[in-house]
Amino acid sequence: MVNPRVNGDQLLTTDLHVEATYRLTEALVESEARMRRRVELLTEIVFETDAAGGIVFLNGAWARAMLQPVSACLGRRLVEFVHPEDVPTVLQQFAAATDGTAAHDRPLVRMDSADGVQLWMELSVSPLPGGGAVGVLHDVTRQKRAQDELAKVSLVASFTENLVLITDAHGCTEWVNPAFTARTGFTLEDMFGKKPGHLLQGAGSDQEVVSKIGAALREGRSIRTELTNYTKAGEPYWVQLQITPIRNAAGEIEQYVSVQSDASDRHRAELEIRALNTGLEKRVQERALQLAQFKSALDRHGLVVISDAQGIITYVNDRVCDLTGFSREELVGSTHRLLNSGHHPAAFFAELWATIQSGKVWHGEILNHTRTGAPLWVDTTIVPFVNEAGVPDQYISIQTDVTERRIAEERVTQLYREVEAGGAQLREANRELESFAYSVSHDLRAPLRHIHGYLDMLRRATAGQLSEKAERYVQTAASASVQMGQLIDDLLAFSRMGQAEMRLERVDLDGLVREVVVGLGGNDGARVEWDIAPLPHVAGDAAMLRQVLVNLIGNAVKYSGKREVARVMIAPVGVEDGRMVFAIRDNGAGFDMAYAGKLFGVFQRLHHENEFEGTGIGLAIVRRILLRHGGRIWAESAPEQGATFFFTLALAGS
Repeated sequence: MVNPRVNGDQLLTTDLHVEATYRLTEALVESEARMRRRVELLTEIVFETDAAGGIVFLNGAWARAMLQPVSACLGRRLVEFVHPEDVPTVLQQFAAATDGTAAHDRPLVRMDSADGVQLWMELSVSPLPGGGAVGVLHDVTRQKRAQDELAKVSLVASFTENLVLITDAHGCTEWVNPAFTARTGFTLEDMFGKKPGHLLQGAGSDQEVVSKIGAALREGRSIRTELTNYTKAGEPYWVQLQITPIRNAAGEIEQYVSVQSDASDRHRAELEIRALNTGLEKRVQERALQLAQFKSALDRHGLVVISDAQGIITYVNDRVCDLTGFSREELVGSTHRLLNSGHHPAAFFAELWATIQSGKVWHGEILNHTRTGAPLWVDTTIVPFVNEAGVPDQYISIQTDVTERRIAEERVTQLYREVEAGGAQLREANRELESFAYSVSHDLRAPLRHIHGYLDMLRRATAGQLSEKAERYVQTAASASVQMGQLIDDLLAFSRMGQAEMRLERVDLDGLVREVVVGLGGNDGARVEWDIAPLPHVAGDAAMLRQVLVNLIGNAVKYSGKREVARVMIAPVGVEDGRMVFAIRDNGAGFDMAYAGKLFGVFQRLHHENEFEGTGIGLAIVRRILLRHGGRIWAESAPEQGATFFFTLALAGS
């Protein structure tokens, strides 16, 4: 008989086991469901195969990547979707997973999606207990394409003249092209792992631009700018650069590519152009200022009138209105006839118009009139401005008021006519005076000869018969007749000296002085001491200059005659107005400078004839001769201190 208690315990135990098993099964199912849901959310393709290699599971990523429904692919082999060239690689991975020698590498294989697009997948396979395998396909198509593009860029960059530099995400250099090394001198070994700015930038680099580049890189955006960099040798160069970030499939920056073009030549050209423009602007400003100053000066002193091709006035400056008295409104729109004085004949204006209409400049003086009718002489220059056809389309007249000069010229002309008339009268008077002087000298000489002759006859006839007083009277009368004859001769000489024709030549003044000294008997040295410096050649009439020297040297000897030893110095002493100044100095009686104005007048004497003989005409003759030679004469002296006579003569040409 079965023990009911024992059977009941066994039954209870069985029920509990079944319940636990049920609950565990439910948990496992729930866990699997959760796992499957998670697998479905993965971006990677998860697959499972049986021992024969048939696909028994695919997650939703398969449909999203391959564009094929999962149900249609289950039971098929994975290699059916793999590029033929990559099938051996896939089979090798599965074989390794089956025999437990799964490789740790994850090869790239190509798979063809339903739309014919080739996808690059990173393959990972692991074995399952009891056979079969589980694996993951990671789509790296985007990264592979980026790498391929980068490889192409690198290949192209190797042959471009532009400077190419590639950095990692942190801005450290990974690659530079040959053009970069050639321009900067920095090799890849110099640059690798270093930030470019630390090596390339220097004192001349614009820090504001550097800051903008840094900000753009931090924000992950491209930037295009210009910057001064430096070569390995420290030489500056100017680059135009473009920095572009390279991103992976997740949108993260993996690299930066900097493409630079050497803009040094262009920058230098721009600097030169900028300098030229600055210089040109400065010259334009200077020219504008000069033109403004010229216009201001012209407006202040000149009259400016612009007319069209028909002679209608289109512009006048303020000076025209000020001088003519006409307003601008009256002048503009009218012709020059408004100002015409009627002084010039019609032929005058016909010639003027013919000249300017042919494109030539006309210059001359025109007599206009003001609003009040007053004369207005203007020195006028008319400049025609021609159009593209070479025909004048406007005329600019620049005028200067010369009224005062013309009035003065007319006055001078009138005075010249008067002077000419007076000169003719003077010449006639001089001829009459010369004739009178000759007649006087001739008419006076005969009575003087008679007086002197009869006095001489009287003295001989009464020799010893007259008293001493009577003898003195006769002698005085005879001396007076001789002096009168000398006065007549000197007066005639003075008169003729102003009319005598000059014969200019090269005169040896040194030789002439020494001849005069010998002629005066001054070569005896016992009484006169001579100090004669070398004298140059002068331009003049030799006979007249001899007379000058005879009179001046003769006076020096005469007025020093009362000295125990007479000393006479003759020398050149300077230059005045291009003429040589000569001096003749003596140690004689001298004179008071208060009476110096009388020295060179006719019959003017500063000493009594009882002291020194003479007629007082000699210095007047000297002055007249020197004036005719373009020179002058003056004297300096003091009583009993001697005298110095200065005179000027032009030197003879070589």
